[in-house]
Amino acid sequence: MKIEFEISEEDLLAHQLFATSNAISIRKRRGRGRIFLILIYLVAGVLIWNSSGPLIGVLFFLACIPLYFLYIRLESKQYLKHIKVFVKEQMKERESAMTTLHFEDHQVTMADGSNASSIPLSEINTIFEINQLYSLKLNNGQAIVLPKNHINPSNDTDEQLHQLAKTLGIPFIRQLDWKWK
Repeated sequence: MKIEFEISEEDLLAHQLFATSNAISIRKRRGRGRIFLILIYLVAGVLIWNSSGPLIGVLFFLACIPLYFLYIRLESKQYLKHIKVFVKEQMKERESAMTTLHFEDHQVTMADGSNASSIPLSEINTIFEINQLYSLKLNNGQAIVLPKNHINPSNDTDEQLHQLAKTLGIPFIRQLDWKWK
């Protein structure tokens, strides 16, 4: 199977956001931040309750609810901002707009301008599908990004990737409703 594509900034951004949302370390960090915020609200609320009375304490706790959701939204926007900067830098470093993937019996060859590399198929451990792209996750944590708007003479990329996953005995995970939060 031979596939040619141009990876756009939006495709790379979608992939980076998807990878970030699935990274265990990022999920733990974001979870710890949210728990820490709740603990601060609780300690401050108890101190306010004890010093100013239950009415002011309850009002403080009620005010914390929208602030918590505001924090979640602002945190998400901050990650998005940092990842956009990273993607812009990655796009500047690309030599050629056209990338070619060639799946062979035991390896996948990827050519991007003057850069070419071969990766054994055994290095692919999961294939993800989201609305915009396919992501072939490798054992080393990196991924091969394949936008859905690509050139494939046989036009059966989805079926071929399913067959590849079946042949390699790896999961093919469809998350078509995934969105960055």
